[in-house]
Order: sequence, then C-alpha cells, then structure tokens
Amino acid sequence: MNSENEASEDVAPVVMDLREAVAHYADTEYPPIGYMLRYTFGEPKVLPESHPLWEQMKLIAVGRGLKLNRRVLAFQDQSFAQYEMTWEGDLKILADSAEATTKLVEECMERMELRPSMTFGFVGPQHEPSEDDVF
Repeated sequence: MNSENEASEDVAPVVMDLREAVAHYADTEYPPIGYMLRYTFGEPKVLPESHPLWEQMKLIAVGRGLKLNRRVLAFQDQSFAQYEMTWEGDLKILADSAEATTKLVEECMERMELRPSMTFGFVGPQHEPSEDDVF
C-alpha cells in the first residue's frame, strides 16, 4: 500500500450535530429549505397498511406539518416498509422541528417495539429547469 492510500484511509469524516450543520449550510449559496426523515422497517408485520404503524405515522405527520410517503420495497428475498417524512419551513426552526419529530417517532417505535433504520437529509431549493436539463 502506498502512502497516498494510507493517508486517504486515515481521514475521518466530519461529524456535526444538527444545529451545527444547519448553521454551516445556512451560510451557503443554497441553504436548506427543510429536512427529510426516512424510516425503513424490516419487520414483516409492518408491511400491511392495516398495521397500526401507518396510522401512527400519519398522526405524527399531520401534527408536525410534514408530508408523508409510504412505500414497500422488495429486495432479494425480503420486503421493507419505508416511511419518508418531509418538512419545509423557516430555517430558524428547522433543528427544533426535526428534533421534536424524531422524538415523537422514537417514542412510537419504542411502544410498538420496532427498530427501524433512520436516514436524515436536508431538502434543498428546487432550481428552475434550464435548456441543459432537457434532452
């Protein structure tokens, strides 16, 4: 292994807490306009829409002003239920909103004894399509 490869392997990713990340990206050319939370469940019992999880996620979404999408994904020999919640609003309250929503979902998951994986991401501004986007 050469020293260039060794150096690249030693570089640790930058870790920021949510408030630091919001402050960091607020000063960029395209600050976030919202956030996305995606919960992925591998438990087969949550696949049917009749499972109480669907109703609970809808209640959380309505109560927190979030858009909610549900999908079932098949991968190899397993299926996954995925719930994606998006919020758009004032950057000043983005971190508070994300933390409050996450807390509600975590409490719900604990009650239902579910252990989803969670992905967080910022929602960026949509750009107007240009002639370069058309093919």
